[in-house]
Amino acid sequence: MNVMRKWWGSGSRVGGVLEGLDPANPPAAQQHLALGLMHLKKLFSEYSIPPHPLSEPEKEDKLYNMLPLFCKVFGASPASDLQEKFSEVIMFTQHVSKLMVTEIRRRASNQSTEAASCAIVRFLEIDSCEESSNGWMLLSTLNLLAAGAPQLIEVMTAASLPSTLVKCLYLFFDLPEYESPSTDVTTITTDKESTEFTPSERRILLQKVFVQVLVRLCSHTAPAEELARKDDLTLLFSAITSWCPQHNALWRKSAAEVLMTLSRHGLSQPVVSYIHNKGCVGLCVENMERGQDLSPLEIVEMFVTVFCFLKDSSEVSQTLLDDFRSSQGYAFLTEFLLRLEADKSDESREALRNLVLLVSSLSYCGYMELKPSSASVGSLFHIQGFSLPIPSGRDVLCSSKHVLFTFQEKYFQLLEFVVFQLKFVPCKELISLSILLKAQHSLPCSITCINTLLTILKHNAVFKDVYREVGLLEVLVTCLTRYHELLKTRPQQQDAAGCEGSEEEQLGFLVLEGLTYLLSGNSPNAAVFRDSGGAKCAVALVPFLECRLQALGVMQQLVLASGSDDDMGSLLGLLHSAPPTELQLKIDILKSLLVCLKESHRTRTVFRKVGGFLYVMSALVGLEGSLGDMLPCAWTAVASRLILTLLLNVFNTLTTAMRYEPANAKFFHQEVSGRVFYRR
Repeated sequence: MNVMRKWWGSGSRVGGVLEGLDPANPPAAQQHLALGLMHLKKLFSEYSIPPHPLSEPEKEDKLYNMLPLFCKVFGASPASDLQEKFSEVIMFTQHVSKLMVTEIRRRASNQSTEAASCAIVRFLEIDSCEESSNGWMLLSTLNLLAAGAPQLIEVMTAASLPSTLVKCLYLFFDLPEYESPSTDVTTITTDKESTEFTPSERRILLQKVFVQVLVRLCSHTAPAEELARKDDLTLLFSAITSWCPQHNALWRKSAAEVLMTLSRHGLSQPVVSYIHNKGCVGLCVENMERGQDLSPLEIVEMFVTVFCFLKDSSEVSQTLLDDFRSSQGYAFLTEFLLRLEADKSDESREALRNLVLLVSSLSYCGYMELKPSSASVGSLFHIQGFSLPIPSGRDVLCSSKHVLFTFQEKYFQLLEFVVFQLKFVPCKELISLSILLKAQHSLPCSITCINTLLTILKHNAVFKDVYREVGLLEVLVTCLTRYHELLKTRPQQQDAAGCEGSEEEQLGFLVLEGLTYLLSGNSPNAAVFRDSGGAKCAVALVPFLECRLQALGVMQQLVLASGSDDDMGSLLGLLHSAPPTELQLKIDILKSLLVCLKESHRTRTVFRKVGGFLYVMSALVGLEGSLGDMLPCAWTAVASRLILTLLLNVFNTLTTAMRYEPANAKFFHQEVSGRVFYRR
């Protein structure tokens, strides 16, 4: 009997065989599971809170002793039972994940790739006795845990398990060929029977469980982002398009399966940005072009993986498709097809047939704008004398808003459909919307228009550049200027609540939100925004309490996107020029600066260059006398809570600006602290 077929066909789970259970007696089986669970909890409690200190080897032994019991208890249970029946499962997952990472690093440290891969495989493969195979039981345990709730995946990710397993997968490409099955047979012993596994079957068994763990992990976003942070995601792209010995081809298939799982579930914006910045798609094309030892069918398999990945990615971003084009992927595809056509071998014919079928699926996710044919531009039939009715007055939308508002909504819904479903960028229609917004004949129409533009902008990052190119960014600056003029002309006695809920207020907030998205991480947009007068307008809005946080949000993104001295200097100048008792304004500005300073080294450097330390210290000096026993008249009406909050933010800002910045710390020590604190 084929052992592997028997194992897969029976539906049992290696590492989860429930010895001693009688399927014909469910109550007895349930009682046996309950006793096992109680014993597992007792063992883990003794492990977590030992009666006496344990050495690291002793702790590892205790944890290994728990693994067979854990697999027996939960091997045939639904994943929901993990947290419902074993409340300590999160802590258990943390220890098991850390143990796996530690064991792998021990075997990979200071070793050649071949020696490291052999040591790791020997540790992970099943041995003569399943329960004494520590590595196999550890992998089986992680396989059960990886099917659990997202909280368990996050714990595994925090322990660097995904990146560690991907490194192993890459190392396995250097594994030597296993010995002949006739000379090495392992007998797996359980309570009921003995099963013989050849080296090839043990390897296949390891591959199936190993890749299942990675697939389960990569079905979530957090592991994909961890692979990007640890710079290990590029290993998967290299693995799927690299040559490897035939006996290790199963590991390349494993890498392809993991990568395609990631493309379906883990393509968040940070992951897409990483793939683009590291040139992963170009790396795949280059590997396939240079793969002289690759057979045509192998290259076709690589194209399958790359195309599936691009097709999935096109649903969240256009970036990677553009990367495939810019790296001459289509040119190589054409060249490869012609090469296959010239080769008359059976293998090449089969490869050509498969690839032609595959290329058809790529037509659904192209990057080029599809233009209508000249014949479809105009209509063949016209009614003589037709002309577009001209409205009698500028208030036509207001006078008939109940009828026309319905048409407006349908138009904007149709525009969203074109973007979301057809994946088309309607540049001409967006230009029309910019004209509509600039004219602003109707506030309700403008609000609906801005809401639609925001929805499209959040759908795909490419619209940050589109809005700039069609002129929408400048139009939004115009709308922002209108909002500023409205706030300036408002009667002084009218407080912030006076305009709350008004259409002008709604439009102003939506414009600020749109500008915040447009400036986020986009330096070209920041330059256009500044040149259009948007930066000055945003700074001028900060003193108005009703929109202060939104205006500061725009300024934050402007500082982070461009790193201009002028933008940060404007915020600091506003901090300095604010009246001494306007503490809430100063607090809000400092909080905004803190966000910028925490973000990058560049912003902390700009802070020093524009005199940020002196500006912030001036806010501290301005508090002189505010906490004394005899308060000046100006401070009697100011709450001490605000004073203390401002002090806290001043010191937080100074600390953050100097953290990890020796140049800033030296500047503060030599140029600022002595001048301010010791001037008397």
